[in-house]
Amino acid sequence: MSLLLMTLFFASCHSREKTLAEAHELKERGERAFSERENVYVAVESLQQAMKLYSKLGDEDGYFESAVYMALVLEGAGRSDSAYSLLKTLKYVETKNPDAFGSLYYYRIMAFDALNIDHDPQKALAFNEKCLALEKRLYPEKPAYQYIDLANRAEFYYHAGEYDKTEEIIAQFDTLPELTNQVYLSQVHYTKALLSMRNRDYDEAMRHAELGRQYGEMFHAFQNQIACTELMMKVDLARNDLPSYVLHDGQNDHLDSLSRGTEVNYQIALIEGRGEAMLVEQEIKRKETIFFFLWVLTVMLFIGLFVFFYYHRKTAKARLHLAELQKQQLDEEVTRERLEKELAELKAMQNAQKLNKAQRENVAISLQLATSDGKNERNKQLQLLEEQIKSLDPHFYEKLEAKYPNLTRGELRLIAFMKLRMSNQDVMEVMNITLSALQKSRYRLRKKLGVPERENLENFIAKL
Repeated sequence: MSLLLMTLFFASCHSREKTLAEAHELKERGERAFSERENVYVAVESLQQAMKLYSKLGDEDGYFESAVYMALVLEGAGRSDSAYSLLKTLKYVETKNPDAFGSLYYYRIMAFDALNIDHDPQKALAFNEKCLALEKRLYPEKPAYQYIDLANRAEFYYHAGEYDKTEEIIAQFDTLPELTNQVYLSQVHYTKALLSMRNRDYDEAMRHAELGRQYGEMFHAFQNQIACTELMMKVDLARNDLPSYVLHDGQNDHLDSLSRGTEVNYQIALIEGRGEAMLVEQEIKRKETIFFFLWVLTVMLFIGLFVFFYYHRKTAKARLHLAELQKQQLDEEVTRERLEKELAELKAMQNAQKLNKAQRENVAISLQLATSDGKNERNKQLQLLEEQIKSLDPHFYEKLEAKYPNLTRGELRLIAFMKLRMSNQDVMEVMNITLSALQKSRYRLRKKLGVPERENLENFIAKL
């Protein structure tokens, strides 16, 4: 009995080690596919399987690392909401392997999504502080990591309204040693452009925004390219340079189209990857069927009619399974064609947007005028801005007042500005209010509209 128990114990240990080795291999394959920009399906499929195996084994470290890399893949595919939701379900685990960066990426993604999704710069600063502390402790020989997150911290301070701290951090980069890996410079120049814009130094703001866009393109920082281009458009408005605004607006439309198309391409890649996997699986089954057929022919010489009925039943099951696979493949093909059609419609939408350039330029001019000094002048230009909004959607205010009759005029204006995707900074300047007043207005508006706490207010208003 003791010998039997020992045999079962060693067999169990060997099985666990084999499963753990398989999980490690899948995780490394997914990380490699992501890092080397290979097929998205390979990264997603490998990381999903690794997460399942680590969960089965109760390996928290492996599961955490795989989930963080899955979040990186989702972020790259434009699925920030999904990535943020995944990370919020994780129990934080500090990386034991110094060559793994799961803990670092976890804090970095959580910081940016706290700012961009929750619109909470204080939460972003808290995650960023943990990220910097981790880098100093685990990766002191990699200063580029600290430079990146230090530049990120400057932007978080800016959005928190702590401009002195923003300038203090940016000033450090003028004295820090310059690195060969200059990926951090895109974020540094973007934050410098924000500060210059706030100080109304439009020439410097344009220069730094252009440098930030160039470094973003050089190091594939796609979101930085979009942010810098949008800031360049704001500089154009401040300088009343409409030709440059139209040029930069076209560039921004192109980047926006690419951003929205990324998610569709991501889904198509997943479907095509599943289709390839099904073809491989069917080829394996076909070879197995041939081998089985030859085996049956040999055995039939000895067992006769019994084997014939057995083979007939097996073939019927194989045909039924094959029919199910073919139907599933057909459904996948229909879905892939639909997604390709959506991608084509997105490109057509970009062309259609050019038809209402004149209206959008009028809105842009009104926005620039609305930030001018003088109470009477500001009220007149706010009325002009509302008329421009009505020109884009004549029944916008009527529909709002019919559905929410208790909204004040100021709240109607705030909804319109959020509908136009104006930043908090722009809304504060247009409405001549502080950040605290804006946050209170947003809170009261959420209550009146009945927006659930888990739902993003901008996304809710965009659907109105």
